[in-house]
Amino acid sequence: MVADRLRKILARVAADLREEFGRPAMNRRILHRLASASEEDLARLRLTPADLQAAAAPGVTDAASFLTARRAARVAGSEQSSMRCGGMIQFE
Repeated sequence: MVADRLRKILARVAADLREEFGRPAMNRRILHRLASASEEDLARLRLTPADLQAAAAPGVTDAASFLTARRAARVAGSEQSSMRCGGMIQFE
């Protein structure tokens, strides 16, 4: 009975440690890999060096989600601008 309680407590502590230290380590790995990419590689991913700098800011807790949202916003913006321009361009 005591052993079961101890196991549950240790499991909870281990989960808390994984949550606390896992995300920052993953953020560092993501940002390190992307920081070593060229601007052309980032452009293919639809990211910019400024996006990486913003993702490394102290308030960002999840760099992957942050960068995914930046890319999605950029893609949505480019689709909207191409739709707006589509009716104006005429070829003769």
